[in-house]
Amino acid sequence: MDTGSVLCWPKKVLSADDLRRHLTNQRELQLLPRTIITPLAMDELKAKGVRISSQVSPEVMCSEPLGCGAVTWFYAQGKPDTMLSAAIAGLAQDGILLTAYEIKQQPWIIAFAEMLVASNVGGVALVAEPGLICCLANKLSGVRAVSVESVANIKGVKKLLGPNLFAIATQGCTFFELKQMLRTIASSGPQCPAEIATSLQELDGHAHR
Repeated sequence: MDTGSVLCWPKKVLSADDLRRHLTNQRELQLLPRTIITPLAMDELKAKGVRISSQVSPEVMCSEPLGCGAVTWFYAQGKPDTMLSAAIAGLAQDGILLTAYEIKQQPWIIAFAEMLVASNVGGVALVAEPGLICCLANKLSGVRAVSVESVANIKGVKKLLGPNLFAIATQGCTFFELKQMLRTIASSGPQCPAEIATSLQELDGHAHR
């Protein structure tokens, strides 16, 4: 992974926490194609003057691969939640990865939604008021945000709409319910049916935002 002056990153997501653990004195960072860099990580790279290469060259290979499963889902939480942390850790042990979104500005849901659309990934917001979160996020073009409260609910909206942002109320949810909902969300990417996608594009073209 560390080849002297170059840090080779084999994962599909790079966070600020990853940089703090692995970046020492390297002046170049080499990434896999389409790797997602979180906003805080990008700020740190700019501050340290680290050059970013979008492709890994044959001469610079990772000696300690960390695994490179594609990550398509991020999660953001309104406040720290030990039950959520336990659910995320449990899913990771099963090979289902959700990556934490690093909140750095308010209103964070707007920045979160913009990142999801720009990176073509999905997100889960775990908040006290999911309806409000969806109302704000859906003002942005390309966002398909829904509030969900059960596994059956999630399966239904995934089939009909293919949301790229789910909002879940943290209160009144058991550990098992939360873990199963997250598992159902992350079981496939945020794919919107073609006919729905066309309709949404037409609405975006006529909407006054």
